[in-house]
Amino acid sequence: MICGWSDKVLKHSEGVKLFTDLITDIRDIVDSSEATADNENPNENQVAEIKKRYTLICSILPTIPDKAFLESKNRYLTKRRESEEMDRK
Repeated sequence: MICGWSDKVLKHSEGVKLFTDLITDIRDIVDSSEATADNENPNENQVAEIKKRYTLICSILPTIPDKAFLESKNRYLTKRRESEEMDRK
C-alpha cells in the first residue's frame, strides 16, 4: 500500500489494453487502405486520432525509471541471444 503497487498494476494493465486496441485499430486502417484499389493513405483525421490516443495512453502509464528500463532491456537481450544460440544448435 505504501508503494502504491496495486495502482501501478492497474495503470499498466489499462495501458496495455489501450495500446492493444490502438494497434488493432491501426492494423484495420492499414488493411482497409491496402484493400482499396488506389492504396489510399490514412487521412489526416485518422492520423490525428491515432496521435491523440497514443498521447493519452502515454499520460496514463506510470514512468519507468531509467535503471529499471536498462535492467529489463539487458535481461531481454540476454534471453534473445540465448534463444538464438539454442536455435543454431
